Amino acid sequence: MCDLSTGTARPYVPKQHRQDVFSAMLNLSHPGIRRSVHLMKQRFVWPSISSDVAKWARHCPACQKSKIHRHTRSPLSSFQEPSQRFDHVHLDLIGPLYLHQMATPILPENDLTVFLEMARGPTSQRHNCWDCG
Repeated sequence: MCDLSTGTARPYVPKQHRQDVFSAMLNLSHPGIRRSVHLMKQRFVWPSISSDVAKWARHCPACQKSKIHRHTRSPLSSFQEPSQRFDHVHLDLIGPLYLHQMATPILPENDLTVFLEMARGPTSQRHNCWDCG
């Protein structure tokens, strides 16, 4: 029995063979839950394919090891203490900061990550923050 609604023949997989099909299909790549569901839906059909594949991918150790972490954070680092004042300066840069009529740009200050807010008043003129030095 096959589904031909997508233009490709997708065989119906009986309940007792579904786990084996999942293991055989994703044995090499282990692409994660979303991609696994997509790959299985392209090639096979059964009533609870999305939930079954998601459950198996969640419990698959190889899928968990190959998981892509999109929200990465850099580790905190320590710096050597300089021998003289201003011997070594570290800067964190953000930008570009776009200014428009109602903008409130934030300028970072070095040392302990203190931020200065520049608010626009009713009588102030527009200045580029980087040209004020």
